[in-house]
Amino acid sequence: MSMIVSGGKLDLVRGPGGYQLPSSMQLGAEWVEYGEIYRRQPQVRTVVAFLARNIAQLGLHVYRRVSDTDRERVTDHPLAKLLARPLPQTKLTRFGLMFRVVADLCIYDAAFVVKVRDGSGSVVGLIPVPAAWVAPEGGSWIAPHAYRIAGGSEVPAGDVIHLHGYATDSLWGGTSPLESLRSVLIEEHEANRHRQQMWRNGARTSGFIQRPVPKGGRDWSDEARERFKREFADLYTGDGPGAGGVPVLEDGMTYVPAGLDPRAAQYIEARKLTREEVAAAYFVPPPLVGILDHATFSNIRAQHEHLYQDTLGPLLTQIDEAFEAQLADEFGDLYLEFNIQEKLRGSFEEQAAAASTSAGAPWMTVNEVRARNNLPALDGGDELVTPLNVAKGGQASPRDSAPDPSVRDDDRSKTRTIHVKAGAPERAVTRAERELSAFFGRQARSLSSLLGAAKASRPLTKDAADAVNWGRWQDELALVLSGINVSTASASASAALEEMGTDPDSSDFDSSDAVEWLMENAQGQAEASTETSRRQVEAALEGDDPPKALKALFAAWSTSRAAELAARQTMHVAGYTRVNEARKVFGSSARKTWRTTTRNPRATHSRLNGQTVPIDAKFSNGARWPGDSVLPAKEAAKCKCQLSITGVMEPDEE
Repeated sequence: MSMIVSGGKLDLVRGPGGYQLPSSMQLGAEWVEYGEIYRRQPQVRTVVAFLARNIAQLGLHVYRRVSDTDRERVTDHPLAKLLARPLPQTKLTRFGLMFRVVADLCIYDAAFVVKVRDGSGSVVGLIPVPAAWVAPEGGSWIAPHAYRIAGGSEVPAGDVIHLHGYATDSLWGGTSPLESLRSVLIEEHEANRHRQQMWRNGARTSGFIQRPVPKGGRDWSDEARERFKREFADLYTGDGPGAGGVPVLEDGMTYVPAGLDPRAAQYIEARKLTREEVAAAYFVPPPLVGILDHATFSNIRAQHEHLYQDTLGPLLTQIDEAFEAQLADEFGDLYLEFNIQEKLRGSFEEQAAAASTSAGAPWMTVNEVRARNNLPALDGGDELVTPLNVAKGGQASPRDSAPDPSVRDDDRSKTRTIHVKAGAPERAVTRAERELSAFFGRQARSLSSLLGAAKASRPLTKDAADAVNWGRWQDELALVLSGINVSTASASASAALEEMGTDPDSSDFDSSDAVEWLMENAQGQAEASTETSRRQVEAALEGDDPPKALKALFAAWSTSRAAELAARQTMHVAGYTRVNEARKVFGSSARKTWRTTTRNPRATHSRLNGQTVPIDAKFSNGARWPGDSVLPAKEAAKCKCQLSITGVMEPDEE
């Protein structure tokens, strides 16, 4: 048995058969202990603390088995009191104990808790010991006979609760997940160093100054070279008067940039990748640790359930079984279980509906409900009110035959459901594509001429895009989109009236109630599209061959881009118009349901199938209708879903 002690902490533990428990890795020029990685690496801390906090807040309950179908929770037993207050007369809480155990398991794949005994040998306290301080001692290859804690004290194996994971060559050691993340963490460490060096350099790109040797002239003397370096550093670097400015060079000198700029280094993408890799190593769904690229309301709820079933489930089982085998057995026939039901319960409405269905009758008295709402009790309010439809042999739940409270009795015969298709009429799409193609073609010819004139006087650079009057093009595009919006709304209103059983020829579309929305939408889309055009032109000017890149870009504007914008814009306006027309017929109390119509719909749309919300509300993906412009392009494009709108026909529409 041997160990290496550094700074009062064990760095390496060797067990029987040559087993080694590594607890540090090399980052740059220094060896860093795993606990230090938790302190330094924000991605590791985020995931580990997430797991530790979510488990530490769960109660660890003590139970006594009464029969195969019954059990009794024990709250006044010494074991229950010990877990509630692990070390009496100190500030150690149950949360603190569990946080330490889970964090050590995540960082070292090992955790140690020392039992404190009184004079009679009974366990009266629990002390968590940092895993880096503990070294298993001697024993067989099955289990150690003692544990040595940094500082010299040795604790018998029976007085230590030892939790650990899996190691390929030992039955009493684990393998830290940080080992599998070694290369990722080293890369993150080096990226952080580079970023810090860049900021120390004033966030300016590193480079060097090149000076040609004058023809027939003498090269610099060592003294002249050193004087130039000193004067340049004093003037343009650090806190010099010209720091951040443009240096003035002489004698044909040129400045040659070197190194990676922040964009090329992809700092944001690299950090996100590191967090994703760390989350994957600990089996944590990415949205739960702040990676929200593909998060929606519905999949966040599903991943919350996944967290307590698949992510935390194995850890919870590992902890309560270890505490049962190494602690609860000393207190008799008892077993432990984490209370995860509190986390897996639905909303109050879902719990109430499930409870009334499960019981087959109302399950709360009037006074219990009033107490929840901070109201005083009423005489006679302690009796359950049982409706006639849930008497024995009747309905299974008082909700089964309950009418929809939003629909009046005298209006039930007027309730109607219509199915509104996604997408705009084909004639509206064709017109939009033709007008946008003409606009982008005109814009491309103008910009090509303007940037070509700039090329004649100086090489093309990103700054050439500043000569373009982007405000003018934004205003022109807004005017074009306004016309497209009105024509699309008119055609879509006719289609919606036909879908609702109304003769479209007998009712002309009046855009006056929607004109403000149509104009604001056109202005917003024009602003976003013009900003995209500006960025595309700047990117083309930064390439290796700007003229060729601009030619390809302008060709795509009047073809594929015009078609894509036409399809997206008309689908969005058509969705708005159809929902607006349905609101006129049914009123604001109508409800809409998302329906998928294709055999193999997008997975994100499939999860929405059947979801119902008020007509003015948003679905869980943030969209108000299929093809809504708030969705990413890949979600809205060519969507074949439809809405089922249910409501009561207004009297004048009967």
